[in-house]
Amino acid sequence: MRRLPIYFLIDVSESMVGEQIEHVEQGIAAIVKELKTDPTALETVFLSIIVFAGQAKTLIPLQELVQFYPPKIPIGGGTSYGSGLGHLMYEMRRDVVKTTSDRKGDWKPIVFFFTDGVPTDESTESAIHQWKLSWKGSANLVAISLGAETDLALLHELSENVFHINNTSGEDYRKFFRWVTASI
Repeated sequence: MRRLPIYFLIDVSESMVGEQIEHVEQGIAAIVKELKTDPTALETVFLSIIVFAGQAKTLIPLQELVQFYPPKIPIGGGTSYGSGLGHLMYEMRRDVVKTTSDRKGDWKPIVFFFTDGVPTDESTESAIHQWKLSWKGSANLVAISLGAETDLALLHELSENVFHINNTSGEDYRKFFRWVTASI
């Protein structure tokens, strides 16, 4: 059976403390709840959460939707896009089944990249270059900018799908996450 791998790549730097991270947690919970009511999603969707601040780590490895329960998201220091993107690409290389002459591989992975800031690391350009070479054509990345401080030009280097959520209400976040669910 073909899977639809979905990765949530989440900036967990100090600036995400409070409403920003709460909206992301609530949004992921709403997406999962809604997807679990869809028989096709239950058969095909696999989810993973990768968080990054100064370093990146896999909070939840790629797993079936039916087994997935949204976690409490930790907060760290720094905003290393290079670390986050590098770890995401490592996980995708390991997880995503490619199509071969013998079998159909996974569906094109979807990445939802949440950030509210500007990278603090030196490896961002290198990681973006690697993303473009290795994954830009074989994965869909949606960048979600939370707040006014994000470097939108940098996010546009990763994807043409960049959404800027700034000074919005909880209802605006809920509408956005409903759109995400519908797009999946």
